Amino acid sequence: MDRSLFIDIGSRAVALTLVLLLGAFLVLASDASAYPRKVLFEDFTSTTCPPCAAAAPAIEEGLQIVGLERSSAIAYHMNWPSRGDPWHDANPADNGGSGLQGGRREAYGNAPNYVNSIPWYCIDGVQYTGSRTAQAVSNAILQRQQTASPLLIELSARVINNEARVSVAVTADQSFQNVTLFVSVNERHVNWRGQAGQTDHYDAMIIMLPGWRGTTFNINANQRLTWDLTRRLPDNFWHELLLDNLAIVAWVQESNRNVLQSENYLLGYDTPYVTVADWTISDAAAGDGDGRAEAGEVIDVIVTVENGRNYAMAERIIVNFECEDAGIEVVNGTTEFENLDGGARLANDAAPFQFRVQDGFEAHPVTFTFNILAQPGDVSSSQDVSFMVEWPPFLLVDASNNINATNVMVGQFGNETMPWMDRWDRAEAGFVTLEDIANYRCVIWHTFNNRQDIINEFEADVLTAYLDNGGTLVMASPYLSDALGNHRLWREYMGAELVIPNGGANYCRGVAGHPEFDGVRVFLGGGTGAGLPAAKAVLSPRNGAARVMWYEGNGGADVGTSGLAKETATYKTLTFGFPLESIGGVNGTEPLNRFLPRIYNWIRRPSSVGGGNDLAPIAFALDPAYPNPFNPTSALRFGLDRTGPVSLALFDVSGRELVRLVDGVLPAGRHTATLDASALGLANGLYYVRLESAKQKATQKVLYLR
Repeated sequence: MDRSLFIDIGSRAVALTLVLLLGAFLVLASDASAYPRKVLFEDFTSTTCPPCAAAAPAIEEGLQIVGLERSSAIAYHMNWPSRGDPWHDANPADNGGSGLQGGRREAYGNAPNYVNSIPWYCIDGVQYTGSRTAQAVSNAILQRQQTASPLLIELSARVINNEARVSVAVTADQSFQNVTLFVSVNERHVNWRGQAGQTDHYDAMIIMLPGWRGTTFNINANQRLTWDLTRRLPDNFWHELLLDNLAIVAWVQESNRNVLQSENYLLGYDTPYVTVADWTISDAAAGDGDGRAEAGEVIDVIVTVENGRNYAMAERIIVNFECEDAGIEVVNGTTEFENLDGGARLANDAAPFQFRVQDGFEAHPVTFTFNILAQPGDVSSSQDVSFMVEWPPFLLVDASNNINATNVMVGQFGNETMPWMDRWDRAEAGFVTLEDIANYRCVIWHTFNNRQDIINEFEADVLTAYLDNGGTLVMASPYLSDALGNHRLWREYMGAELVIPNGGANYCRGVAGHPEFDGVRVFLGGGTGAGLPAAKAVLSPRNGAARVMWYEGNGGADVGTSGLAKETATYKTLTFGFPLESIGGVNGTEPLNRFLPRIYNWIRRPSSVGGGNDLAPIAFALDPAYPNPFNPTSALRFGLDRTGPVSLALFDVSGRELVRLVDGVLPAGRHTATLDASALGLANGLYYVRLESAKQKATQKVLYLR
């Protein structure tokens, strides 16, 4: 018989009986002087204990015979005979410490040894030394259960945001002094093979509330006392804790160890547990449709809520959507659902939440909160979600495969000197496409000491197209020449040539007179960096590139170029033969958090050969569509020099307007719209795109070829 199934059917009837008995006692003052007893069975064990593993199946069978309506069970895990019991190691304080004292181990035995051998079993505080057969164990528990209890324990519990919240009420039919209330959160069943070979583990204690010493109190006859106890569940438990696999056990014990009464409560049956399962945003209805929340747009937020498996039906759910960011205005912040079964989901796609991004919003991560209230039971939960609003200037393409290097680079952004960035992890997200990078003013590609698969030919083609459309690229790696070979990105766009694969020094200096790098001196390794570089490539500029940094050898000798830049009227590139992550700031040199702002200043400075850069003041312009010819989509990037009404429309060759891709007020800055021929049902042929803002106009041809 499955104990969890048995209690689901039977405990409610028992609880109802107890409530009726309590009411009869209080209201009618009958002669009843005791309550039905629920026996506490305690098991001191370990996953490293062979005798424990051998006895466990019979012990569990005996408990199943009794059922949870007549008994409560707890297993405390010790750190002997061998170390390595994961339940003990997750909470040694409550289980039994690292020696022979402390935790529930101290509740039994004699000082100083207390519980000093396992398996050790107790039935209502008395050590059980009988036969370890299912029949013997069940008989011993049932015999004790025949003795009525002087206490009634009422118990309810929830787990909200990983915090156990337990409400306990104790009613006595006689007075007691110096008794203690204990409360534990247990795992009902885990299938996992321990060192001793045991695969099925029951009733393992996770935490005790407020701790293993419990709450000592006095109670008078006919008095009812209540407690509300809270304690956070482990955030990094050794395996995933499932709410519907947790049970609460409460018991009252005298100082002589006699257990007066126990009660158990299975989470996931009597109340709903509604949480956010998924959420998405969309700017298709009142934005440019690129999937990013941007200044001036109204964004739809679709949330999917889920009621936990095996939980009671949620009869009514209210979800509030909130944000405290000054640049965000929540337009529609409330939605309601009805009748959500356990394990089921519902979404508000018919009436999504909405928020408006204020004009002039500067890109940064924004936190939104979903607050949920479910009935019955006023069960509340909340969940924060954060994402980048607006396009930040930088996309950080991480090809390092090194968490330390990643943390060093990511930590440089979103402060007073460096704006926020988005990060693209090649190991997780895969290859970069033009669509992925088109909306960023600058791409920074870093690899640290990784030499394998840092960029491929497809991505090199993508970057050349990105640069042709006015982008800025910063690449830092000693292995770029190996990866790019003779690709024109390396030779022409970056203007680089490899001289020595690993011939540089650990010190680097900026070229004298350079607007950004004059006077800079960095050291590669140590300090706040990610570590020493595996190589320091010596480069040579060609095809219009210029040297901006050099390796400083012994005595200040120039031992080769370490960084070079190329500027054209269309694009900029900056190339380093060493990993940026290695800049450590030791020996009086400049740290990375001062070096990167130099790169930022170089990016923003207008090109010395005419034209400009996207981070410089924006001019009204309609950039060349890409791709063009296209099939079926093309990105239309444009710049606005002022905030105001804007239209971006598509016309056929006769001059007839077909659709307005953009029609509304947009802030000054760079923007992108997507032309989707398949969605518009366009035929093959030539079309015109026209951008209008105030008295300014720009037009270009686009060719759709299927």
